[in-house]
Amino acid sequence: MFRATIIAGLLAAVTLVGAPPAAQQQTEQSPAAGIVADNAPAPEVLPADPLQRCATKALRGDFGTLKPWQIIGYNLALTGKTTVKLAWLTTYYPQEGFWRGKGCRWGIGTSERVAAANLLPAKTYVWISSPPHLRQVWDTGAKWNDRVARRKGAALWCDLWVPYPGWKGIDTRVCPVFILMPAEGCRN
Repeated sequence: MFRATIIAGLLAAVTLVGAPPAAQQQTEQSPAAGIVADNAPAPEVLPADPLQRCATKALRGDFGTLKPWQIIGYNLALTGKTTVKLAWLTTYYPQEGFWRGKGCRWGIGTSERVAAANLLPAKTYVWISSPPHLRQVWDTGAKWNDRVARRKGAALWCDLWVPYPGWKGIDTRVCPVFILMPAEGCRN
């Protein structure tokens, strides 16, 4: 072990001497950076697209066990047609009369899975990047929300069910949403 440490130090020193100044600063901060053990797995290259990056991490288990609808949604993010639109994002919650499990327009109860939108088809997946999470349109709302969204410069309105106001930093704002259209006949 001592011998390996000395060799690693010498390799770092040799790399430092021949490197340009910017690389020298980086190497000085972390002399072991770039030295990989022979049996270490190669780091996986993640997609640059934020949705595909999140989907890749989710499907490999970085965020824990996924529910079946999430697996479908994240696979769709990697293989399906995705569009990005500016949305006026709002929230609804139990204090407004929408308790957990209250029925939605298209047959399931409200939960962290549910989004409401008038201009998106039922069961469309939406992904919001901040905080990153996946939802599915299972509800609708008042038509006037779409007019307000347009006045705010957004193409559509999207309402997310949350267990309480401000849950996980989800708040009212105009932001981009990634829209993932499921294949015809998808019942999940």
